[in-house]
Amino acid sequence: MSKPHYEARGDLYSVSCVSFQAESTSHDFISCPIALACWRRLGVTFVFDPGGSFRSWLELLFQSLSEEIVCSVSMTCWAIWKARNKIIWKKKSSSVTEIIAYVNKTLNQWKKAQDKITFNSLCLENKGDGAELWSKPEENSIKINVDATTFEQENKCGFDIVIRNHLGNLITALSGCYGGNFTAEVIEVMAIKEALS
Repeated sequence: MSKPHYEARGDLYSVSCVSFQAESTSHDFISCPIALACWRRLGVTFVFDPGGSFRSWLELLFQSLSEEIVCSVSMTCWAIWKARNKIIWKKKSSSVTEIIAYVNKTLNQWKKAQDKITFNSLCLENKGDGAELWSKPEENSIKINVDATTFEQENKCGFDIVIRNHLGNLITALSGCYGGNFTAEVIEVMAIKEALS
């Protein structure tokens, strides 16, 4: 892998690892002390052949573990990768506790997204569930749908707009971001003004 490294010349070192091992996929995901601590915290025990590859290790786990543990392993690899990239690109480190919290939160969200019962209850076509259904505007008019959100920590807000004609055909769609914290209603008004200008 091509990555930023600590030395101008010589071997690349794992930027997420305090042991300064030469960086490799096997080291980053398996034998790095941070990765090992994550695996221990999750209760994933394994024997890794130092001469083996990350791929062979992963294939062995996928063949021998339950589906639930395989999902945890996959999400942990993703979380370790994100933590590594956070160090490289943002110069911010993540603790093992933060990595595991990310694994649990993201895996929980993923499982809910896979759940057909939960997914069906979110479907907009369920009649009588109280959800608003989009309807076409009257003939020779347009409909502007706006949604807004705030990102308080970043001191920003964003919006999305969809404009359709009376046939339901898309005229335009916009999205944007403003600096500052405003209520959703104010952001939506600003977005509509943007759409009409």
